[in-house]
Amino acid sequence: MLQWLMDDVVHIRAVNICACIMYILYNYGAPATPLWLLMRWDALFILINSVQVFRILQDRSSVELSWWEQLAFDNTFRGALAPMAVRRVLAEGKRETAAEGQPVVTRSSTVCLIIKGDVQLTVEGKEVATLSDGDFLGEMEYLSDKDEPSVDKTRTTALTQVEFIVWDNEDLRNFLGCESEVDKAMRSIWNLQLANRLEHMDTLLRRSQIVEALRSYKFVLMGIVAEDKISRDECLFLTQYRLKNGITDEQHLKVLNEIGWSKELWDRSCKGACKEAAKAAKDAKDASVMAKRTSE
Repeated sequence: MLQWLMDDVVHIRAVNICACIMYILYNYGAPATPLWLLMRWDALFILINSVQVFRILQDRSSVELSWWEQLAFDNTFRGALAPMAVRRVLAEGKRETAAEGQPVVTRSSTVCLIIKGDVQLTVEGKEVATLSDGDFLGEMEYLSDKDEPSVDKTRTTALTQVEFIVWDNEDLRNFLGCESEVDKAMRSIWNLQLANRLEHMDTLLRRSQIVEALRSYKFVLMGIVAEDKISRDECLFLTQYRLKNGITDEQHLKVLNEIGWSKELWDRSCKGACKEAAKAAKDAKDASVMAKRTSE
């Protein structure tokens, strides 16, 4: 029962070895004749657990890594895998290099780990992320057991010279199938990176939406200020557009400066129309919120 209270695999196996030794002593001395069959099984369990303890301790022992193995360990595996386990994982893959402008993932059914360099990830021509040292590529297809990712929609382009490790999905599955602790650590790393990448993609999407909104706002302003006079309806439209797209006063002033207008010139051209429009827009927004609360 003691081993079920422990988290460390070495401690669990050590307790199991001690228990098997006690069983051997009991089966040898307690019965009238020694129970050799049971003792042989206990001896086999002792041998298996001893080998596994030796492997785990060997993995946890310090080992001198090469410069690129050390980079992978520092950027990706530190805290999740021991240096020896990292060496075994990397040894299952193939080290490759991609020059600036070249694609990094050139074939399907692979998982890549960027050792050094920056990679641009685009989907259907739109940039969704910039990956760098310690990031994985292709892990989503691996985790979903999908062997043929949409290479026609996804592009990975080296922004600098990139050094990376590439694993064949089938070979990696076979290796991790025999290394449960390594498999658990790899999946934990992948899940964390995927969560961070999704958060970055969401931020990038919001940023691109704001940039597009500001670009449209600039074109609208250029058309409105061409007459050097701004009506109340135009101010109301601009105010509603700003509220809808989250354009701040600072961004509004920046756009004005880009088209050659100052805040003073803007205020003089509005002549109070924008204040009335802002109040009307605020009243409309408050009324909408109140109506929504009432309906709930």
